[in-house]
Amino acid sequence: MNNIKKGIDHKIKDKENLLNDVEFIDDLSLNFNSTRKGKILKLQDFCLSYDNDNLFKPVSFEIEKNDCIALMGENGIGKISLIKAILEKFQGNISGKFKKCKKLKISVVNQEFSYSGSLKEFAEKNKIDFNIFLNNLHKLGMKRSFFDKK
Repeated sequence: MNNIKKGIDHKIKDKENLLNDVEFIDDLSLNFNSTRKGKILKLQDFCLSYDNDNLFKPVSFEIEKNDCIALMGENGIGKISLIKAILEKFQGNISGKFKKCKKLKISVVNQEFSYSGSLKEFAEKNKIDFNIFLNNLHKLGMKRSFFDKK
């Protein structure tokens, strides 16, 4: 009976922790491995907001040609909004400096993405190397069995 009470107390503590720092703005993080030189994107003291409410603290970073990056953060932190800003589709307020290469091509898979056909057909249609595409999907946690679905 004592173990059950400890388990319940632990679950209650976990739920209570969800209420701590509700108004705290987490840092947006970018992880990447640089493989070549040549800046294609540079943000300095860059921030997005709606009605003076910042989505995240100002960030500064550079992305070079052939960098592999991952945007990570809690839901609602501004990851998709940052992508929209880079694609020049963000409809809120933008502050800071933003510079991107004129010939930059960005591929984005939206959260609510649907596609009929195979992943191979999708890669071919979008001129993406199929093996690199599968490798990136695997790194994002997609199981191999999903790759073979039509």
